[in-house]
Amino acid sequence: MKQSGNPIHFEFRGASRHEETSGSLLFQQDYTLTTDGQRDFVIEKRYTDAGSLFATTKIDWTYDGLNRLTVEQRDEGNDSTQNGADYTATYTLDAVGNRTLLVTDKVGTSSDKSVRSIFNANDQVTGIDNNNDGDITDTGDVAYTYDADGSTTQTATVGGSTIKQT
Repeated sequence: MKQSGNPIHFEFRGASRHEETSGSLLFQQDYTLTTDGQRDFVIEKRYTDAGSLFATTKIDWTYDGLNRLTVEQRDEGNDSTQNGADYTATYTLDAVGNRTLLVTDKVGTSSDKSVRSIFNANDQVTGIDNNNDGDITDTGDVAYTYDADGSTTQTATVGGSTIKQT
């Protein structure tokens, strides 16, 4: 196990998803872990085809006392200033760890979003309320149904498609 503060390093070259010895570096991720092994933050770097750095992003994660993800904060430019494409995503969890609410706050915009997930007594997601208005009747909301064995039998998007699974 990596010690806290030691990065885990990944590189992507060309169309490959692993480190190679040839080709221009396109994307790089350096993870730093907490003392208990959770990902604390990542620094992502993007490069042009010629290998010049053009974007750096830091993504920080916060966990609750049970090591469940509760906050993700994205900092485009890794400049410690929340602006532009930066956002904070906050997760609310129920007693068994289901993510019941996702609130995304996009800095400096009015395009913040709250999405509620609805679960049944078997901890199966039965609905995604994409505008958090308390129902599954609006365009973009999703409803799921299950058979007696717990397998998904249907996924229906309001205003969109219905997929029946067999």
